[in-house]
Amino acid sequence: MINRSSQITEVDAFAERQAADSLSDLRIAKIAAIRVRRLISEVACQQISGRLTGSGTAVEHSDVKGLHVVGLSHFQAVRDAKLSDRYAAEALTSAGALRALASPFASPFDSALAFLSEFWPAGAQLLELPTEGRLSPFTIRIYREGVEIEPHQDILAAESPKDQVANSLIDQFGANLYLSMAESGGALELFDTDYATTGYKDLSEGPRVVSRSLLPKPSATIVPSVGDLIIFPSRRLHSVSASRGRGARITVSFFIGIENSLSPLKIWA
Repeated sequence: MINRSSQITEVDAFAERQAADSLSDLRIAKIAAIRVRRLISEVACQQISGRLTGSGTAVEHSDVKGLHVVGLSHFQAVRDAKLSDRYAAEALTSAGALRALASPFASPFDSALAFLSEFWPAGAQLLELPTEGRLSPFTIRIYREGVEIEPHQDILAAESPKDQVANSLIDQFGANLYLSMAESGGALELFDTDYATTGYKDLSEGPRVVSRSLLPKPSATIVPSVGDLIIFPSRRLHSVSASRGRGARITVSFFIGIENSLSPLKIWA
């Protein structure tokens, strides 16, 4: 068990360029998460959310009932060989498709990538694995009434245990851009349990979730606002509380990997 801070570092997207220290603070549990305020305007979020929900392109997630996604995640693709070709195709087309959907506004993912490239001295780049090729840059998740995510961890080395690059990452963060929120709920919950203590090493036992009844209360609970980018340690147990009331919780979600302080951030979903 690691003693982790519950402090959230607040970053104003319109302020002067930020130092990269907060990512280092996130690694050593000095802070619980980074919240970049107002990265995407509310007007842009409203338009993109409306177009996403009306596009008919979302499909149901294979493990979470009621959760719909636009663009598969790597986790889904490696668990089902039938999805690998689709995932590989989406890796090449999803960024352009979101730009078209967002027009005349900038793509929210492009805005996040530009922010991270400025935020981290070595910049940021999309991840490519020697054993699998280019990974998809993001997945869009649409949470309707009552949908929640149980406590779990996301670790690329567990999904691709034979890949040298996947195993070279010294840390991994989750990143969510919030395009829409329901009337209540949908909070990001972070627990103090160190990832190593759960014994999660690969997917041989299928998806691994931890019952809330076996965990203490979350040490940090973050209620996002529309337009926020929230970055948190994805190896740390985390969950999403159920969305309630009108509206959908819609996120553009991806991961950020660190190899070392001199290498670009690695981005994938």
